[in-house]
Amino acid sequence: MGVEVKIMDGKDVFLELPLKQEFLPVLLAVVEKSARSYMMEQGDALKLTLAAEEIFSYLCKNAGGQERIGILCQNRGYYVRLDLLFQMKSFNLRALNITSNIVMDDQAWLEEMGLLIASRLVDRLFLNMEHHDKMRLSLLKEKTYPLPAAQNLQSPESSNEFFVRAAGAEELKEFCLRIAGLCPAHSYPSFLLFPGKLVDMVAGGEYASLIAFDGKDSVRGGIIWAVNGEKTIECFGPYAFTTGQEMSEALLDEFLARAGRSKNPGIINRYVEPAIAAKYFEYLGSTDFYRADGVFTERKAYYRQLNEDMGSRVWAHAWLSDFLREEYERLVLPRDIHIAGSQGEQKNPYSVFTTEFDRLQDQVTLRLLIAGVDAGNNLKNHITALRKEKHKNIFFEMDLGKASSADMVPYLTSCGFRPRLLLPYAGTGDLVLFQYEAGEPK
Repeated sequence: MGVEVKIMDGKDVFLELPLKQEFLPVLLAVVEKSARSYMMEQGDALKLTLAAEEIFSYLCKNAGGQERIGILCQNRGYYVRLDLLFQMKSFNLRALNITSNIVMDDQAWLEEMGLLIASRLVDRLFLNMEHHDKMRLSLLKEKTYPLPAAQNLQSPESSNEFFVRAAGAEELKEFCLRIAGLCPAHSYPSFLLFPGKLVDMVAGGEYASLIAFDGKDSVRGGIIWAVNGEKTIECFGPYAFTTGQEMSEALLDEFLARAGRSKNPGIINRYVEPAIAAKYFEYLGSTDFYRADGVFTERKAYYRQLNEDMGSRVWAHAWLSDFLREEYERLVLPRDIHIAGSQGEQKNPYSVFTTEFDRLQDQVTLRLLIAGVDAGNNLKNHITALRKEKHKNIFFEMDLGKASSADMVPYLTSCGFRPRLLLPYAGTGDLVLFQYEAGEPK
């Protein structure tokens, strides 16, 4: 069988072809044209295409001759997602670590140089096992958006007259401008600094919004949330640009009325004023947000359960079990905690971490992509590299729905991490967010 191309739902493109180098031009043409048709700028489309080229070429070198690969190109509004589906075989992902250095006299490393290049051309990487012998490697490349010119916005006059509704594109842009001009940096996610990006996030369906307007139809506040299928909703805000709590409460009431009709288990909010949160949410915990000068602000997180929690199984290292039991008991969440860890079984020799940078807020989040024997040293190398670059807000996100993550706990604690937040149903299962604290001023 040769090349097969399908247009799915009128927009997504699926390509299937043999893992042979002579088919590379077909792959490049489909990926680049798809990205450009999704209104991605040429430079961003080229980076995504080059990443796909490097991974495809590497796979071809390790293929046995009969394997095929599936490539799914998806337009997600503010980013393009590329899924590569292939048999796992001898695919070694170690070069995807940001700490990888190519050893010029090591042939194996030279062959993996393309993976190193690919990992630095995209914004995020995910890996999932589709079946016992197949992998899905997802590459996410965000579109480039301009920062708006700085504006000297004044706080609007307080008014008891306001109404809440969904907003159009220009009104969302005005909301972003007011966020950037009137709110402290720790109180909002960095995507709200890009008005055009928020418009695409909402238009793409992954995020939703409600905006508060005064009698003159001017923007006076708003709330944003991620639409996460049947997982926990993440909420941002509410933000009110006038004094008093009436507008914030009206935004939350309308948001909760909409969220309550969903099948989502609950809501996580890490960007809400404590005075407002106390009426609507349960306290989860906090993290510290460090500025460049070392001064930190406590960032509190909250949770609200929407639907009955029927319970689930989580995998955890024994060291973490006490923390989890206390949190589950406090939040009244039924969980079956299974102690997981190595029992001498054979492991992959190399571990892989994905690294997500939020450079505007100087925040870095590490996630385990592949567990391996060298995970402890690999983590230390990542911390050394990130500290050398002066990053102060370093996190590790552990998915308790994956047993392979449990062995990371001793390495995390020895490197200076400690668990700060339990986020129910925020991943495959619950997530635990660790923060790196070694050497930070308190």
